[in-house]
Amino acid sequence: MAQPRPVPSVVRKQLQEDNNVSNPQLEVISNYTLGRSLGKGSMGKVKLGTHNVTGEKVAVKIVPRVGPKTTHVKHLAEENNREMRTVREGHVMMLLHHPNIVGLKDLIVIGRYMYIFMDYVDGVQLLTYIVNNKRLTEYRAREIARQVVSALDYMHRNSIVHRDLKVENILINKHGHVKIIDFGLSNLFAPEKKLTTYCGSLYFAAPELLCAQPYRGPEVDIWSLGVVLFVMVTGSVPFDDNNMPAMHEKIKRGHVMYPAYISDSLYHLLRHMFITDPCKRIILADVIRHPWLNMDHDRPVKNYLPLRKPLSFGNLDPDTLKLMTRSFHFGTLTEIQAKLHVILESHLYQSAAQYVADCQTMKHTSLLSEMNYPACYDDPQSVPAAYHPLISVYYLLKERQQRISSSKPDTSPTQILTPRERTLLSSDEMACLVPLISSDQS
Repeated sequence: MAQPRPVPSVVRKQLQEDNNVSNPQLEVISNYTLGRSLGKGSMGKVKLGTHNVTGEKVAVKIVPRVGPKTTHVKHLAEENNREMRTVREGHVMMLLHHPNIVGLKDLIVIGRYMYIFMDYVDGVQLLTYIVNNKRLTEYRAREIARQVVSALDYMHRNSIVHRDLKVENILINKHGHVKIIDFGLSNLFAPEKKLTTYCGSLYFAAPELLCAQPYRGPEVDIWSLGVVLFVMVTGSVPFDDNNMPAMHEKIKRGHVMYPAYISDSLYHLLRHMFITDPCKRIILADVIRHPWLNMDHDRPVKNYLPLRKPLSFGNLDPDTLKLMTRSFHFGTLTEIQAKLHVILESHLYQSAAQYVADCQTMKHTSLLSEMNYPACYDDPQSVPAAYHPLISVYYLLKERQQRISSSKPDTSPTQILTPRERTLLSSDEMACLVPLISSDQS
C-alpha cells in the first residue's frame, strides 16, 4: 500500500485554495495530490487531483477492489464485477479521442484501490446547470445536444455504447463546452450479438431494458438522449411517479406529456426518440439529419472520426495486432488473426466497408451539407456489416499509436500503455477478469 507523502510546497497554496481549507490532509498518489471530492461516479467517488510539479488538475475516480475479507458469494461477485467494469472503463477511455468525451490520463492500482486519472472539467453537471436556469431555451439545448450527439456518433461508429447517458454524466463549463463522463457501464457492441445487462438510471432507461429484452446497444443511448433533451427544455423528467411499478409502466408505455411551449420540430424529434419499439425508434443518423438539430447551422454535427480506408487482411499492422492481445484479451495473436481473416475476407464486409469509406470521403471533401445526401446512410445501425468491435479496436489502437508517435517522437509506436499500466493490466490477475467483449455477460 502506498503511504501518503507530504504535499509539495510548490502546490500547497493552490491546493488550499482549491479545497477551501487551511491545513488540508491530502494524499499523494503517483505524481498527483488528491484533494476535495468532485462527486460520485457509477462505481466510486471522484476527487480533484493536482500534479505535484506542473499544478495540472485532473479528476480521479477511486474504486475499491475486491477485499481480502470478502467471502460472501454475492458480495464477491459484485466486487469482481465492479473491478471488471473499472478496467473496461479504463480501456474504453484510453481509446476514445473526441473533444466532447473526457480523456484518460492514467489507470493505477495501489493496494486495495484502483485510480482512474481523467481530464478535469472546470464546470458543473448538466443537471446543476439546468436547475440553476430552471430550464433551457431550445437554442441553448440545441447547442448542448449537438455536442452530445457528436460524441455518441463517434462512439457508435467505433462499436462502443455508453449505456448510462444522463444529465449527471454530462459536464458543462462556463463556455458551454460539454464532455461526457463515466464510462463504467460502457461496452463494445457487435452486429451479430445482443447485449443483455440492465444498465443506466431508471429515469433515463429505455423500456426494453425494463422488460429484460436483449438489445443491440445504440438504441438505448438514443432513448437516454431523448430524456436528456426533454429535461433540458422542460426542467423535468418525462417519466416520473412515486410508485416504482407505476413508474416502470409509464416508461414501458412511452406516454409523455409534452408542454405546449416546445416547438413542433422538437416535439417531432422527441416523439420519435420515445418510440417504445427499439426497431422503430429513430436511429442516430436521422437524429443528426433532423431539422431541429440543424436549425441555425449550415452543416450537421461533426463526429471527428478520421477518414478510414477499408481493411484487408494483407495490410494489417502487426504491432497493432500485438497490442490487441496484450490490452484487451481478445485471444492469442493467432486467434485474433483468424477472426479478422473471416471478417475482412467476406464479400459482405468488403462491399459495406467500401460504401462507408466512399460516404465518409464525400462528407469530408464536399462543400455541401451532408443533408444534401439523404441516401448516404453509413452508420452502424444502417450498415452493420461494415462495423465490428475487432475492427473498431484495431482502428482506434492504430490511431492512438499514431497520435503518440507524432506528439512524442521519442516514444515507441508500439507502446500504448504506460509502464505502470502494462504491469497492472497484463498481469495474471488482469487475465482472470472477463474480457471487454463477453458475449451475453455485457
